[in-house]
Amino acid sequence: MRFSSKNTAARLISAGALLTLLVTGFGSALAAKPVRPHWSLEVKGGQFTPDIDNYETFYGKDHTSEFGLGFGYKFLRQLEVGAQASYIEDEGVGLLPINQILGGEVTYTLVPVDVFVLFRAIFKENQWVVPYIGGGWTRAYYQQEITNQETVKGKADGYNARAGIQISLNNMAPKRAHNSDKQIGLKQSYLILEAKKFSAKTNGVDLGGTSYLFGLLFEF
Repeated sequence: MRFSSKNTAARLISAGALLTLLVTGFGSALAAKPVRPHWSLEVKGGQFTPDIDNYETFYGKDHTSEFGLGFGYKFLRQLEVGAQASYIEDEGVGLLPINQILGGEVTYTLVPVDVFVLFRAIFKENQWVVPYIGGGWTRAYYQQEITNQETVKGKADGYNARAGIQISLNNMAPKRAHNSDKQIGLKQSYLILEAKKFSAKTNGVDLGGTSYLFGLLFEF
């Protein structure tokens, strides 16, 4: 059987072109597939209502402010392990809620540190609303600075539970989200609305309470 050099060259060129198209198409498909984010950072704040009895009597209101910073790692898109530290402070006069003795002006500081597992109902990237629930372990550090008295401080262990929704900001400004991804590797950003409960007891007093928070979540 005789082979024509022209026919062979044509076949080689055609095969090469086909292979190039296949490789290019496969590479484009890989490039188009969104990269799943693994790390998250969140900042939030809102209102904290303590479970301490008669808190309003001695601090003037039944709630105070809370600010938190947290981070997490996503093993799956729906499963995340995270940690968060919050800062809570209030000022009052009267009975000290932890040791139950009379005092002067009091500055009460509470820093709960949470470790938690989060389950997110997310099924696709750029999902508009992502509900979530979670819970875990808490260590609460507290301090009472009392006028003309010794400062009282300590820590207590307990639990935390949370639930909320994350509202996608990428869908509201897709062009800006794309630019942020290119510049700093930001994959997704969300507005957070969350309710959180924690409990940590010391000397029969529960330092915990209920929080209503809002903030921002960034995924990388």
